Amino acid sequence: MIYTAALAGNPNSGKTTLFNLLTGSDQHVGNWSGVTVEKKEGSFHIGQDEIRLVDLPGIYSLSPHTMEEIIARDFLCKEKPDMIINIADGTNLERSLFLTLQLAELEIPMLLAINMWDELKKSGTETDCDGLARELGIKIVPISAKKGIGTDDLLRAVADLCKNGHAGSCGMYADLPVYDRIERIIRGNTARLRRHYVSRILSGDEKCFSELKLTPEQQCQIKEAVNDFCGGPGDSQTALADARYKYIQGLIRIYTVSKHSDSFTCAVDGIVTNKYLALPIFILIILGAFLIIFGRPGNALRDMLSAFIHTHIAAGAEAALQSAGAPDWCVSLVSDGIIGGVGAVVCFLPQIMLLFFFLTLLEDSGYMARAAFITDGLMSRIGLSGKAFIPMLMGFGCSVPAVMAARTADSQTEKQLTVMLIPFMSCSARMPIYALFAGALFPSRQGPVIFSLYLLGIVAAALSGLLLKKTVFRQSNPSFLLELPPYRIPEVKGLVRHLWYKCRDFLLRAGTLIFGMSIIIWVLQSFTPSLAPAGTPQDSLLGAIGRFLAPVFAPLGFGFWQASVSLLAGLVAKESVVAALTVLCGGSGGEALTAALPWLFTPASAYSFMTFALLYTPCIAAIGAIKQELGSWRRTAASVLFQTLVAYLIAFAVFRIASLF
Repeated sequence: MIYTAALAGNPNSGKTTLFNLLTGSDQHVGNWSGVTVEKKEGSFHIGQDEIRLVDLPGIYSLSPHTMEEIIARDFLCKEKPDMIINIADGTNLERSLFLTLQLAELEIPMLLAINMWDELKKSGTETDCDGLARELGIKIVPISAKKGIGTDDLLRAVADLCKNGHAGSCGMYADLPVYDRIERIIRGNTARLRRHYVSRILSGDEKCFSELKLTPEQQCQIKEAVNDFCGGPGDSQTALADARYKYIQGLIRIYTVSKHSDSFTCAVDGIVTNKYLALPIFILIILGAFLIIFGRPGNALRDMLSAFIHTHIAAGAEAALQSAGAPDWCVSLVSDGIIGGVGAVVCFLPQIMLLFFFLTLLEDSGYMARAAFITDGLMSRIGLSGKAFIPMLMGFGCSVPAVMAARTADSQTEKQLTVMLIPFMSCSARMPIYALFAGALFPSRQGPVIFSLYLLGIVAAALSGLLLKKTVFRQSNPSFLLELPPYRIPEVKGLVRHLWYKCRDFLLRAGTLIFGMSIIIWVLQSFTPSLAPAGTPQDSLLGAIGRFLAPVFAPLGFGFWQASVSLLAGLVAKESVVAALTVLCGGSGGEALTAALPWLFTPASAYSFMTFALLYTPCIAAIGAIKQELGSWRRTAASVLFQTLVAYLIAFAVFRIASLF
């Protein structure tokens, strides 16, 4: 048989890790109908039974305050899955059980998987799962999704729910007579979910009155019961939350024993989140990473790969084609166009991998959440909360997932503003441009120059946010709620897997988009507008396009056709800027291009070019993601034009100021 299971839990509880563990490669991702919140589904088998697993958005409660909470509650109430797998963070069980109590009211067979059991054991915390299960009326399984501990027990519990599923009864309601009182009032209006409806009524959700088709008399009786619960007219939602937490705290006191607290996390947070030290420490961490990526370690790895591509692959392919009697145009296409263009980008793979290594390290260790907390005060000045810092920081890796991550914003206005500012964060695809120009024009100051560009992107985003906040997105400063997870040592296996996925994605782009763009550029620079063979690249069709666009960029210091064409190629993929320049400047590899750039650019115009490449419209894939999140081509076009205008104005200012020195 086929059963449907809903996977529910708080953010950062290990829900995604458990989903991946259970479903493996048998999963697919889409969007929930009518909204842009991600929907993940997968399946796994237990004997002859197939379990269709639906990963609900991470939520803290079923109260309809955010889009994620509305989606989760609607799915559970309307789709009626066969079971709920509720995953809880064992290191913060008190917070996790708040959602568990709400899920138990839905009368759906449920089991509770207490995750991070290995960390609980390591910290000396003991939990009586059997006693807690009897009190809550549900099956409890201790697991470690990251290490695969308890997986067999979890599968056996799922199989038991499939065959003998039942919704247990929680002991909390014996101390809350208001539940029985309201249930008696609505008994004739619904045969199921009565306890869930009572919770919604006590939470102030008056939509229940129309859903249950309550008479005016019933509504008066319910309001009287609510007032009695609150001790007079008051906030029943707060009173209910207090009652739940009081009950949960009693369970924690009875069924858990903690030998010591996480003193290490507290000690480290006392330093890295200190009022005066937090920001300098954050800047030093980022600067240190950049000195490794763009300093001697990163440059040495890049030079080794570049030499291998030029000496072995390019030279070998050229010799093989010549010995086979291939025509000169074919040798040039393969050696200069394909290997020269693609190889000029691929040689930066080690530095890109180092960048993703540091980003993953910050996220898996728990410091990423602290960075969001540290920057909340600064983010609020541009109309965003610290929560927006995480997708913006993801923008340093790739704009596409960063734009999609903005959908976790608490309001539509904050989401749209975040989406418009993310492209100013320098994605990894732009890094080959900086590394190329810094190595050619600023050989002794590569690290500081490239760091200044990343910093310039942040400043441009901040200034743009201030402008948009005062004009287009006028709103009060958003609230900020973020959990600070305990510090953890990143798992080597997960780190390697993440880096492999990023490496694979980069090589796929190099083998498709950049490969195709390199061929197109070689063809366009080999023929004139009349389709005759071009004597020089300047006489080619590409040269004609570049000369048409060049006057636009003359005020920025690079008013020559090669620069214009390379920026145009960057619309497909930002790495194509380097590929285009390689083909247009002889196509004989990275060393020749590095030698040619000082003849085309001055230090001032080179920094201006890098500034424009940093800030102008993102690649086509990112534009597609922006359109998906903003919901219309009109808003997307406005966003792209705004980014390009900002890029032009700042690059103009940079060139004029730099030219004075």
